[in-house]
Amino acid sequence: MHMKLIPSALAPALMFLILTPSAEAVSVGAGTTVCKGFFGTVGNLRPACGNGNAGGGGAVLIPGNGSVSLVGSGINFPFATDSSNSEFSASAAALQDYGVFKGYAHLHVTEQFPDLFGGAYSANADGEYRDTWTIGGGTGQGLLGLSFTVSGNASAKALAPNGNGSEVVDARLLITTSLNGVFGGGINTATGGIFTLAAPNAMVFTFGVPFELSVSHSVGIGGTFDRDHPPSFYQLDADASFENTATLTGITATDLFGNPIEGITLTAASGTHYPLTVSAVPIMAPLWLLASGVAALRLRRKHRVA
Repeated sequence: MHMKLIPSALAPALMFLILTPSAEAVSVGAGTTVCKGFFGTVGNLRPACGNGNAGGGGAVLIPGNGSVSLVGSGINFPFATDSSNSEFSASAAALQDYGVFKGYAHLHVTEQFPDLFGGAYSANADGEYRDTWTIGGGTGQGLLGLSFTVSGNASAKALAPNGNGSEVVDARLLITTSLNGVFGGGINTATGGIFTLAAPNAMVFTFGVPFELSVSHSVGIGGTFDRDHPPSFYQLDADASFENTATLTGITATDLFGNPIEGITLTAASGTHYPLTVSAVPIMAPLWLLASGVAALRLRRKHRVA
């Protein structure tokens, strides 16, 4: 899987989502963050970040789907120009439910005279849900596969004349999964599509035994440059619009060899009805060729007899 480079300014939010230990077997949450450079003293610089409202009070809150468990967050930094004609505006919004995430982020930065208090800018819309699943209908261990349908796109560009090559920009949607705290696969995309976590990223579970599934989402955009050697001018424009959702639309459960099992059931502690689907057994190419060859021979023999 090709993983895009993530600016260091985006890393704290991602690490929080991926590494936070489970406190509840069933939970859903969302958050938003905007970071603009650094503050503090020269020897103790810290990222200047602001957090959105847990209740979704931001100006760019995306409409929800009416679910009781829906959790949202929004944040908005309106366009502003300072005395040196530097410009900044940013916004982000997130809605998270079991199986459905909506996220949006926007960022515009113009610095006329970059200094050591600049160099890192980001906007993030994050969400995570944890649910306890029990899959029945089989025996022993099985493989869990997840498919996500994603709508949206992301883009980021920067202008940095006289830079030293340290300038990085990024915009994307990141989805990570884990089963009982063990990483089960990730999706990193700047475009929509259907993305499937299957072998070798399929997750191992035991039929009839509850397990915790965690799915984290992050719409992140940002840009960085070396604040000790800044460019003479820096401009960043980035948008990541996935408000038309990243949805869990397919769940497969097979035996350890990938063979489908009839009559599989899925129950969730949250009460959510997830889209459990039956896995089809892939026909290997040699077998398909053999079958078509036999059919051709039979047809040829019929013509000869006739």
